Amino acid sequence: MKKVMLYAYIDENIGDDLFLELICSRYKEEIDFYLYVPERLMDSYCTITNLHCIPYKDKNKWEDRINRYLFKGKLSPILKWNKMYLLDKKWVKKMDCQLWLGGSQFVETSDWKSVIKYKQHQQKITPIPFFSISATVGPFKTKAYINAVKQVIKGYTHITYRDKFSYDFMKGIGNSSYAFDMVFTKQRVGLKQSKKICISVIDTTSRFPKSVSEHYENYIVSLIDYYTDRGYSIVLLSLCKAQRDNKAAERIYEKAKNKKYISSKLYQGNIKVILDEIETSEIVIGVRYHSIVLGLILGTKVLPIIYESKTENMLRMLGYTGIPIEKMDVTPVREIDNLMIKLSEEEIDYIKENAEQQYSAFEQWLRR
Repeated sequence: MKKVMLYAYIDENIGDDLFLELICSRYKEEIDFYLYVPERLMDSYCTITNLHCIPYKDKNKWEDRINRYLFKGKLSPILKWNKMYLLDKKWVKKMDCQLWLGGSQFVETSDWKSVIKYKQHQQKITPIPFFSISATVGPFKTKAYINAVKQVIKGYTHITYRDKFSYDFMKGIGNSSYAFDMVFTKQRVGLKQSKKICISVIDTTSRFPKSVSEHYENYIVSLIDYYTDRGYSIVLLSLCKAQRDNKAAERIYEKAKNKKYISSKLYQGNIKVILDEIETSEIVIGVRYHSIVLGLILGTKVLPIIYESKTENMLRMLGYTGIPIEKMDVTPVREIDNLMIKLSEEEIDYIKENAEQQYSAFEQWLRR
């Protein structure tokens, strides 16, 4: 069995958890994966037989208090990444390979310099192969950030993007390819659809101006009222508690008219429960990226609501468009059915086959 160090976003977000489930099950007989997991989440991530969770404390109340009151939060990046450096020093030298797994791996945040420094440290710590799978570049704002990202990508053995925009933008930088997001390889169980709509919500209060946030939530309420009047039941999906999806769901529920037809599902590691809800729905109204991916691949009609470029870029690869969150209330509710996407079986087969290419470069190393 080969040993592979995985790096991924770990905080009960369904998309990233699906990445873990997919890659661990795919190589169950070939690879032991190792993953740094916050102590508070060990119970959620240590049920996969070939995933070895390495615990660490990501939250310490005394560190937080000292940092907040004496340093006004400025020590946060230092405290966070120093823990990672120490873990790497102990564990990475035991590995055959390193792998950054999935999603928004290159987003320009306020502490992007610390993130880039850590990624470069990972590449230098030992001369073993280093892959990146299902990656996106962006959103970004500055040329300095992009230049730093290019240096990181040059250091990978291979990077596979999940959208053509990222691939084209970074074309010629390192060994690279692109394919559909690896979650598109998820197989359907074959459950029967019912007259139900799943709505994946996000908390927009910290992402957009107050006017946009209020218009978005009010429009979702209008959709709920419209469809419950037509006999549909509604399931509000909160797919990332750490980013306050559940708070948005609570506000939307309180404003809705026909509450008896509305239920909520909070994702807390219960992947199967969420997948079953989506597959048994007739419609998915998706804001979170992977709610759209799952709705499309599981055969529902999907209304994609775009809040970040990654969703727009994914839809463009499919030849479709969605509704920008800032312009949601432009479309009359009664016309919303005309904007939904439902993939044909031929499209689904093509996308699944293409998404399998996410693993190609990694498997060439694994099976050489």
